[in-house]
Amino acid sequence: MTQKERTQALDAAKRASARTAKLVHYDMQRGLSSVASVAASAFFVGILGTLLGIVESFTGGDGSKSYFLALITDLLSQSLFPTAVGLFVALTAFCGYQYFTTKLEGFDVEMENATLNLLNQLRSTNI
Repeated sequence: MTQKERTQALDAAKRASARTAKLVHYDMQRGLSSVASVAASAFFVGILGTLLGIVESFTGGDGSKSYFLALITDLLSQSLFPTAVGLFVALTAFCGYQYFTTKLEGFDVEMENATLNLLNQLRSTNI
């Protein structure tokens, strides 16, 4: 094999490796956008539930002032539950997104290193 053919073969191997790395990266990243969407929107869904609960707490209530205040206090405390759930879901999804994004970046680095090692091995052989 001539030097020119050898260089062409190494370049083809490098392009094929880069193409494969991009495909693997895309496959691994596919579900991360859904996790990011959940992380971004869960808190707001919880806030919406809280707002609806607050509005609900002020719509009812016939009777004495002390009964009305007790009712409002109880309904307001219940209306905060969706916010707590929304925060829990949002924080869990955000932590999961960060974890998997970091893992994906590590895999990208490992794939790049493996490609470079393979190309160096191919360059050093006398085929």
